Amino acid sequence: ADASIRRVFGEFPLLKSLYTLDMGLKTSGNFRFVRYWWAVGHNRIGRPTSRTEAAQMVHSKWFWYAKGDKGTGLSRLRYVVNWNRDGNEIKAHLTHQYPYLNGNVDWCTHDEDLYFRSCITWSPVSSTGFRARIVQPGVITSNAAYGIFAEEEVLPPLYWYLTSTPGRYLIRILCSTINHNKGDLEKLPIPTKLLTSIDFRNSASVGLDGIRDVDSSDEVDARQQ
Repeated sequence: ADASIRRVFGEFPLLKSLYTLDMGLKTSGNFRFVRYWWAVGHNRIGRPTSRTEAAQMVHSKWFWYAKGDKGTGLSRLRYVVNWNRDGNEIKAHLTHQYPYLNGNVDWCTHDEDLYFRSCITWSPVSSTGFRARIVQPGVITSNAAYGIFAEEEVLPPLYWYLTSTPGRYLIRILCSTINHNKGDLEKLPIPTKLLTSIDFRNSASVGLDGIRDVDSSDEVDARQQ
């Protein structure tokens, strides 16, 4: 890389120093625990804003599950997962499925305190370059993608930077193959002043509104209606 690129990596803080990166829930039993939302019914899906609130919703069995989306913009939610009573059934299943874990199911559930928090997920394998989407609050992410967890107001400008021409160029330097691994992406330099710029935030907001207009017309994504 030339001197200007090296300077960018030297001067700006890295992604991993600003935000939490982690993958989501692995059920190891999707046939049992995961459904398309329309098989459950929109009115039967819980909408908590935190893990604590979800655990208190003892009569709610199904919660939004961000899984299998390879698009861009706003995440298209098609699945729900049985996370009743803080995922008791799934955790019992995981304990039985993996006895060598000795009941430590964190290997599959990862950081549950990140559940239902807003984030940006990205496809770990993509032949068309870096592809990411914003996941709104109230959703559990899956282990099929990593998430960048941040406050909701930070996500639009961060997403806009990650998917911009300069952002994608820097990501290509870090991820030179079709694989976009956490260990590589977390080294991405983040221009924090740009993300707080009013003009940049307005551009991100306008751009994402256009994407939302398209996503909300997706007939199988009722959460956007």
